[in-house]
Amino acid sequence: MSVDINSKEDYSPYCPICSACGEDGCCSAIACRQDPKGDYCETYLKELKLSYSILRNLEEIIFKEENEEKYKELREHYDYFFDLHYERYFNTIENKEEKKCND
Repeated sequence: MSVDINSKEDYSPYCPICSACGEDGCCSAIACRQDPKGDYCETYLKELKLSYSILRNLEEIIFKEENEEKYKELREHYDYFFDLHYERYFNTIENKEEKKCND
């Protein structure tokens, strides 16, 4: 029985797409690109769905309590993070549209 020494050298616990390690609580699910060749995409997608569910539930609790100040604060945080994460996406779309117009 022979052992392939190269297989150990080639092994990496890090995702080839986003470099996540897959350890619970270590790498952020936000970095996951949900690529078919990713190593931990299914796990990270579950984490993202859980986080989204918690956010919506928290929003509903605050809304039902009629705590307008806390509801407003939650929405401000949501808007801040929305802008933070989607600014790159919207800028990319705008740049593509601008390039089309200039061509």
